[in-house]
Amino acid sequence: GYCIDCGWFNPLTDMYGGFGDWEANEERFPEKGFAGTIGYIRNLGLIAGVWTELEICSDNARAFSMPDEWFICRDGKRVGNSERYFFDMRNAAVRQYLTEKVRALYEMGIRYIKNDFNAALRWSTEASVIADNHRAAMEFYAKLKETFPDLYLENCGSGAMRSDYGTLKYFCNQSVSDQELYRLNPPLVQGTLANILPEQAGIWAYPYPNLFDIRADTAALDAECARQADGRQTVFNMVSAMAGNLYLSGRVDRADEKNASLIAEGIEVFKAMRAFKRGASAVYPNGFADIHKPYEFVTLGLLGEDGAKMYLFFWKGESKKSAFEVPLKKWEKGTIHFRRVYPCEEADTEAELCDDRLLVRAERPWSAAVFEIDFGEE
Repeated sequence: GYCIDCGWFNPLTDMYGGFGDWEANEERFPEKGFAGTIGYIRNLGLIAGVWTELEICSDNARAFSMPDEWFICRDGKRVGNSERYFFDMRNAAVRQYLTEKVRALYEMGIRYIKNDFNAALRWSTEASVIADNHRAAMEFYAKLKETFPDLYLENCGSGAMRSDYGTLKYFCNQSVSDQELYRLNPPLVQGTLANILPEQAGIWAYPYPNLFDIRADTAALDAECARQADGRQTVFNMVSAMAGNLYLSGRVDRADEKNASLIAEGIEVFKAMRAFKRGASAVYPNGFADIHKPYEFVTLGLLGEDGAKMYLFFWKGESKKSAFEVPLKKWEKGTIHFRRVYPCEEADTEAELCDDRLLVRAERPWSAAVFEIDFGEE
């Protein structure tokens, strides 16, 4: 699929305007218009999607003129700030209003809603109000799935808000993090997969830079792209995202031939893993990395339901060491076999079996790879 992120509805002069109206700003789509752009995406054989934050309304939206009964209030005042006030999801009129907004998008061809939850109700709001509002919101999303059964609903919560299965049972995917500093992602991936199913955890890959502070600076973007000629940043990014449900972002249109090939290869390997992931669980051969500290290396295993096969994800940090041991004895059943599945060629990582350990060699920092390990028969 192809998802249009935040901004499709905003006024050109206000990045945060339009929350709550959920209507396209046609000025942002001067060539084809919004509907034409959605049609173009679908004609490419892709599922078309958009970002929303359905439970939120900004004070410059037309919807903000609705009565106070439409909003969570405390002491007679609407809870929130100018960018984000909270719709009261307990109100049937609010739920119907938002359903019709989704219906309009659906009828235009949208089949993917990337629904964010970037702000939490203030601590001063009564606990019973927060709880009841959440229950009503989940009933709303359940009804959306019933009304539009082929609509993919993603939960995208800033700071992993609502990444519990009281919430996730109503959503197809959970966006893990749009952390643009890709070197920080391996510990995030580890921790996330301790809580979220690998096939449901949407992990972002930025094989080409999408850094907020340079995305509009052509010269800075050119310089950053030039530094990626060896492909290591692409491989590192792709390995992180392949551990879950791969979300491809960044300026992939700027990729040179080598990096474009590495991106395409990673996508094919990811697709080949999909069936396996449905029954796989995360395991941690070398334990957890500390998210607050530099790491020498990080490993993560996805172990199959029968315990016979594992995909092992390996990332090297900024370490002077060149060899790293990954213990496998816990899962050994017979003769162990392995192969590197990504990247296939010109890899910065090699490996060999030493009894019941995999010895991974990586000379350069910020190298990564994926290995397939067969544990044999009992």
